[in-house]
Amino acid sequence: MRIDWTRRAKELGYADEVEMLDRLYTARRLSNTAIARIVGTSPSSVLNKLRELSVPVRKRGGRNNYRTVDISYDDYCRFTYRELAMINGVSLNKIYMATRHYPSKVGKEKKHERED
Repeated sequence: MRIDWTRRAKELGYADEVEMLDRLYTARRLSNTAIARIVGTSPSSVLNKLRELSVPVRKRGGRNNYRTVDISYDDYCRFTYRELAMINGVSLNKIYMATRHYPSKVGKEKKHERED
């Protein structure tokens, strides 16, 4: 089922689909998935419409996508994964990815915590 973008935009209180997508995607920085829920269509339809209107589409990953973390081996040995995440203000997954080239900490976390 194809959506009538202009009619749907007017139902939501916008002049047309250009204004609606400009406000929702550009100004409010909503994701294509969030806009799809509001409009009543699929996320891929939203992306297709944005491209059709020549609106620059953001990269996947949201706001954390740009953030890289460098963990020294010293810090890796000294702190737990959770502590490293808190210190660097990122998720545990980001820490796991940043330290995947270091030797595994399996069993060391609990030993470290007991020594305190």
